Amino acid sequence: MTAPDTATISPFFARDAAEHMRRGDIRGALDLCVAGTKAFPNYATGHLVLAKCYDAFGKTTEALTEFRQALNILPDNPTLRALVKAAEEKEQREFRAQVEDQERRFEAAKAAQAPVPAPPAKTSAKEETTEEYLENIVKRLQERKATRPAPPPAAEPSSILPEGTRNEQFVTATMAELFATQGEFIRAINAYRELMKHHPEEQQKYAMRIAELEQLHARQQQEKTAPPPQNRKAS
Repeated sequence: MTAPDTATISPFFARDAAEHMRRGDIRGALDLCVAGTKAFPNYATGHLVLAKCYDAFGKTTEALTEFRQALNILPDNPTLRALVKAAEEKEQREFRAQVEDQERRFEAAKAAQAPVPAPPAKTSAKEETTEEYLENIVKRLQERKATRPAPPPAAEPSSILPEGTRNEQFVTATMAELFATQGEFIRAINAYRELMKHHPEEQQKYAMRIAELEQLHARQQQEKTAPPPQNRKAS
């Protein structure tokens, strides 16, 4: 389906999008709401329907962002406050589950005596720690992306991002960079925010990294919602 043109979008796009959802056309509803919220950014219902579209696709972080946009427009709405709270709790559960899955994978690899990447010229014979294991994964992923140009910063990075999580036992700066390398910028930001709470001496460094990740996330969202280029016919 071709993305709607923001110049011709109807102010009743949220109602039309809800009808698309009722018929099971979630993709059509999503495209309509993305274009509609660009044309009418202060229309709270448009952001609400867009959030429901993202939630239907399992995109909890994007849904939370849109719920918060709607609440910013209507800050006294109790329904929107409840939706934001529920989405925040769901996003945090998903983040904790991903961190715990990383732990299980690492423990399973150790139990099966799978080969574990080790740093070069390691003089100590002690067993590799979880932190070292994650650092090696980050290095390998960054080497694979070394030839790719870095994305330019977005003109207007989004400041509406979810708060951090509470898995203090395992969240590290290396884990945050692992998420960033995988393109999971929101989860990387969450990890850095949690680190800022427990390492106030590193707040300035972490805050600068969070700002960079916010720009990368905004750029990523723009690329996801940009309409595909139309092929020109040869004359």
